[in-house]
Amino acid sequence: MAYHTNLYVIQKCITRFKPTDMHEVKRLIGIHIIMSNLKYPRVRLYRQKHFEVNLVAQNMTRGRFFSLRNNLHIVDNNEIPNGNKDKFIKVRSLYTALQKKCNCLPIERNLCVDEQMVPFKGQLSIKQYMKGKPIKWGVKVFLLCVKSGTIYNILPFQGYYELDQDLIKTVGSGASVVLYLTQNVKPNRYFLFLGNFFSSFGLFERLQQLQIYAAGTIRTNWFANPPLLSDKEMRKLGRGTTFEVSTDVPGCNIGIVKWFDNKAVNLGSNFSASGEVDRVTRWDKKKNGLLILKGPK
Repeated sequence: MAYHTNLYVIQKCITRFKPTDMHEVKRLIGIHIIMSNLKYPRVRLYRQKHFEVNLVAQNMTRGRFFSLRNNLHIVDNNEIPNGNKDKFIKVRSLYTALQKKCNCLPIERNLCVDEQMVPFKGQLSIKQYMKGKPIKWGVKVFLLCVKSGTIYNILPFQGYYELDQDLIKTVGSGASVVLYLTQNVKPNRYFLFLGNFFSSFGLFERLQQLQIYAAGTIRTNWFANPPLLSDKEMRKLGRGTTFEVSTDVPGCNIGIVKWFDNKAVNLGSNFSASGEVDRVTRWDKKKNGLLILKGPK
């Protein structure tokens, strides 16, 4: 990073820039880690009188900080091939190094695949707006992670052309993301939990073949519209009603459970169905009090 930053400055004929080195780049990264935890609204506040952070102010001057940050480069721009489609090529080596470190971490038993937004409001072709997210503007990434927040694999989103196109045609784009992120997960050890964007019949079947136990919310039209009770029928039966179906395909054990709370919730799994009856507490507006409902465990 230090080498390519100095090279970029020379290529752009930027004057009054003192060449940087490995140790200074490490300090720059450390300062950004501190800033990402304190989250002051302005970068300059870290050096102002009443808000000064000694670790930031004493390790790098304000002018040097902005000079390094504005010219920081990880690759040589002249080596980027013509017709390049990779939007992350300028940070690809950094992403690859981070991914290798994440893949080496000891994996917890209960895993989850989901999407996350990296905050960004500048000019970037892959920037997205997602209405329902706490962070609405930014770069979307797919993650294999756990409840504690530890990340085991990461896929920055710039379209699905990075993935196996034949696999996408077979199981869908969301399922292909899951199979990419779980390629280092060992068989017969882990439980994977998914949202309905990723869940499909083809994915659960593939994961069962790989001996990865999976469960999650589903969209019934991605499961060939199984013969479940309608929402109207379940509403008549009352809150806490459960209806279950399972596959009759040889070598493929997938169960689908429809549970009615305030509205219907559809769940699918390749290792479990409704199981034992569980008890959950919900608020009842009509009775203006708590209600204990039956539900799938």
